[in-house]
Amino acid sequence: RLRKASKHGVRVVAVGSQLVRVDQRGAFRLYSSPGPVTRLCPSPDGIFVAAMAATSDCIVVVDMRGTLRLRVDLAPHGTSSMDLRSMAWCGSEAVVAAFEGREDVLVAVVDRRGGQGGARPAVTWVEVGAADVHAMSSEIDGVRLLAQDRIQQLRLVPEAVKRVLSPGSTRPGALLLDSRNSVGHEDVRAAAELLDVI
Repeated sequence: RLRKASKHGVRVVAVGSQLVRVDQRGAFRLYSSPGPVTRLCPSPDGIFVAAMAATSDCIVVVDMRGTLRLRVDLAPHGTSSMDLRSMAWCGSEAVVAAFEGREDVLVAVVDRRGGQGGARPAVTWVEVGAADVHAMSSEIDGVRLLAQDRIQQLRLVPEAVKRVLSPGSTRPGALLLDSRNSVGHEDVRAAAELLDVI
């Protein structure tokens, strides 16, 4: 059973439990999945491929060199591959999976710095309030969730916003935001805070 999963002249196909990269030079085995691959999902930037392995109940993410970047075992989360309804990328940073009968979605963040898959993955469940998410659509900065009666969107928080809004941040953007808020409240510290930015 073949499933293509990439763009830009390179294809990743699943043949049984093997992920194979096919390009103009030939076919190369990327990764041996722990079980037959039932779903493939390429990242929007074409660097990663997420795969669902059926019999082992896990989601794996590999890069185009075959390095395992993420492995999420589903059993500790109380679900299995048989319950998977949809899987998509949230930008190129995280894999999102919706499961039958759950009102939340699994979000697994991929280590883009090149770490091996042995590290504990950053996995969380995000409440979406709909147990019938039946499809997802990847976007450059998030993922759109399609349910029976609604459409929702999960979006990534840009790094610049994280740095500014993190508690106790002393970055120039955070100081500027704090001083702007002080000016709005006619606080006498506003001038001193503005001078700290300069």
